Amino acid sequence: MSTQEIKSQQGLRWTNIIRPSAKDKSELKSTFSFHDADFKDAFRSTFRSQIVIRENYTYMILVVPIFDPVSRTIQIDEVDTFIGKDWIVTIHDGKIPSLKELWEELKTDKKKLNELLNDNCSKFIAKMLHEVIDRTYPMIDHIDQELEKIKNAIYDETEDRRSLVKEILRMRQNITDMRKAVRGYSGVFQHFNDTALQKGGLIIFSDNKLLEGLVNDAADIWEALDSNKEEVEALQEANDGLIGHNLNEIFKTLTGISTLLLPSAVLAGIFGMNTKFGPFNGHPYDFWKIIIVMICATSILFVYFAKKHWLK
Repeated sequence: MSTQEIKSQQGLRWTNIIRPSAKDKSELKSTFSFHDADFKDAFRSTFRSQIVIRENYTYMILVVPIFDPVSRTIQIDEVDTFIGKDWIVTIHDGKIPSLKELWEELKTDKKKLNELLNDNCSKFIAKMLHEVIDRTYPMIDHIDQELEKIKNAIYDETEDRRSLVKEILRMRQNITDMRKAVRGYSGVFQHFNDTALQKGGLIIFSDNKLLEGLVNDAADIWEALDSNKEEVEALQEANDGLIGHNLNEIFKTLTGISTLLLPSAVLAGIFGMNTKFGPFNGHPYDFWKIIIVMICATSILFVYFAKKHWLK
């Protein structure tokens, strides 16, 4: 919980608020004239990227995917950014690596700070957005690698199918969370390009190619995640199909064994009846004669099943 601030030589400042306290909220409200709806949104989780243009500032919510190497899952966080003529306020939980690294870089590199916060905040915003996008590509590469491992494992008969099911479900959740995080990127970046840069919002980009690159990147990321979604669904169907096939083979084997033993069970029941004049009763070697009859009946069924290829 802290409020940090750095300022460039030109007087532009970045206020970075991490896990804001009640005091931070009160000071922020008294210092800046934020719209009530924007102020409320800044301190609650929305999980939907968006941009709002106000008369004297621009408000941006950016949902950011974060990879947890321990659990190997994609987590979702957000940064709320208020952009004025000569100031920027960011509010977040301090978990976004790209934002933490950007803060450390500008805190120690005054030249870079003065370069990004000069005439207005446009270069800073472009830098921040590019850092977020650059962090997203390795996550997509990781998803591609994991899907390739799962694909190879599916056709490996030595693999545990139950563990594969868990891996596939984990990847489906990761892809879903990634899509949830980046689904609004194209709209936010395009909105910057169409509205914030041309009609006001106090942000003026001297080089529109910066934003065009971001819009293209957002489209590429979404397309890659669409492809990942289709692939993981196909892998799940393939794995489920193999599990179903294996179960069918097991049931087929058990059914065959039960059927082969059925004549023996019937004969055992018949000859086991407590009758005085039953077949073979009192005959020499009656036990072995019954065993031979059982073996013959089972052998006949076995040969019949083999010819029908029901035992493969």
